Amino acid sequence: MFKAWKAVVSALSVVAIVLLYYFMQPTLSIMFADGFLFIFIALLIIAANTAMWLFNPEKGEFKWWILFAALVIGLGFTLISTIASSELVNADAMYRQLGEVEVIEYDDMIKQIDNAQIPIVDEELAKKQADKKIGQDVALGSRVSLKNVSIQEVDGEIIFVAPLEHSGFFKWNTYRTTPGYITVSASNPNKVNYVTEIDGKKIEIAYQPSAYFGNDLTRHIRNQGFRTEGLTEYTFELDDNGYPYWVVTTYKNRTWWGSPEATGVVIVDAQSGKTHWYSYDNLPDWVDIVQPKEFVETQIDNWGELVHGVFNWSNQDKIKKTDL
Repeated sequence: MFKAWKAVVSALSVVAIVLLYYFMQPTLSIMFADGFLFIFIALLIIAANTAMWLFNPEKGEFKWWILFAALVIGLGFTLISTIASSELVNADAMYRQLGEVEVIEYDDMIKQIDNAQIPIVDEELAKKQADKKIGQDVALGSRVSLKNVSIQEVDGEIIFVAPLEHSGFFKWNTYRTTPGYITVSASNPNKVNYVTEIDGKKIEIAYQPSAYFGNDLTRHIRNQGFRTEGLTEYTFELDDNGYPYWVVTTYKNRTWWGSPEATGVVIVDAQSGKTHWYSYDNLPDWVDIVQPKEFVETQIDNWGELVHGVFNWSNQDKIKKTDL
């Protein structure tokens, strides 16, 4: 009878690990913090099951040392990884990660653009205008929401793009797709378009961050074989014909769990789910966002702060970036 209960507990433990992975969708590598966290939790569950199977009810001895050993290994690895990722060990690598820095005049840096294209709309205003557009259709406004708004250049025009996303599980379960996206001109807040068709074909966005199960964007990408790749910066982008895609940055860590650096992008057809990875040096021309803002800011900070290592008490030659 006792063995039967052990088998039940072990089976439930396997289910728990599978569900944990299913909902976490971690990077399956100890070189990423989320991946190690998942592996560590799974290790503790396995250790607890091992101790349970070795338990002798006649002697009443539970093998606590197995759980303790797993805990020590996990915490020890966490400590080592944290130190190995820090600037204390990687100051020079973190300083050089930005690459060669070229000094240029401010006037030479400014790109000349058509006066009609000068952006006067910020993200907050663009989202308000897009919300107003959705509000014109009461039925639509009750089933979708705007969560991702990004600025990009599409066929020579600078616009904000906002996909319609599911407002909740029950709306997703009912409709499964959302009908199109909203665009707002960056130079004219009154130029708002609700795009539902391309070349006479309806737009049905099936894959998105707010979808569930197999239509969840991260889960879909992982299921396409990207289980050990770091994923970040989920951006809804349009090609020059207005066709919708999700562009997701892949990255690796240069210093164990730190100093992330983009390696390319996974481009997912928002309707069909067709997925393809492009290296950083081989991107489609219409892709606007690859390096996450946080990556660039961190690399700039490290370049300016670690010019003479960690212990530069006099702040010699340190440089601070201007606020963005």
